[in-house]
Amino acid sequence: MQQLNLSTMLLNRQMETVTISPEFPNLLLQTLNSSGSRFETGSELPIAWHWMHFLLSLPTSELFEDGCGAADDLVPHLEGYRRMWAGGKFEVSRCLRVGDPVTRHSRLSSVQEKEGNSGKLVLATVEHDHSVDGAHCFKETQSIVFREASGNLKASAGVRPDKEPMWVKDVTPNEVLLFRYSALTFNAHRIHYDWRYTTEVEGYPGLLVHGPLSCTLLLELLREYLPDRKLAGFSYRAMRPAFVNNPLRVCGTLDISADVVDLWVEDNEGFIVMKANATLKGKGQ
Repeated sequence: MQQLNLSTMLLNRQMETVTISPEFPNLLLQTLNSSGSRFETGSELPIAWHWMHFLLSLPTSELFEDGCGAADDLVPHLEGYRRMWAGGKFEVSRCLRVGDPVTRHSRLSSVQEKEGNSGKLVLATVEHDHSVDGAHCFKETQSIVFREASGNLKASAGVRPDKEPMWVKDVTPNEVLLFRYSALTFNAHRIHYDWRYTTEVEGYPGLLVHGPLSCTLLLELLREYLPDRKLAGFSYRAMRPAFVNNPLRVCGTLDISADVVDLWVEDNEGFIVMKANATLKGKGQ
């Protein structure tokens, strides 16, 4: 197994500037079967939809067996480990708009080794600061976990929701949805499309639903039921894998007095796949 040099990894920095185009958001509308208005220049981009613009664009020959990363990625490939998206958060000053030239400054802010139920884990935290013409827009923090490939893959016992939802949307992610989302985000991780690799090499019972896709579904529920409210902050954490063709319930409930929304995704067994918390700006902001 690869000997980790954590102090060297923490030196990793990147900067990239892209212009937000309407093409990818409009394709995601179709992918999600959304009835929202089409995007054009000046349209506000929902939080997390920038993931379709900041892409890991590398030759196929530079990707590793699992389809992820490369040696010079911000979070480098760790030989002997399996990579998973564990969660993240957003701190929002303002949203991006179609046509914005967005500069993203990125750094690997922490790396920790831990011992989990399935073996050794490496937890990596990445910070991305987004700005337009020098004006800060939002900060995104991503949590990525690497589990030891030789460890025992144990399913979480599962946590059930402790409240009733005000809003519910039923979604069954099939192979086509997973494929289209992978294509839009240029995500070549094989656990989302290669059944044999996912079941025989990584040991899962089926293709996995993307963590970012579950996050996007939660944010879309919020947009559908509170279309006039702006986000000040949003945090989310993956609790349990979700698998292709298993029905999901996307749920949310609003604490009106505190302008806070609790959101979660339930799997077909009633366990929480992902939970999230959204803090809303005051009305009119």
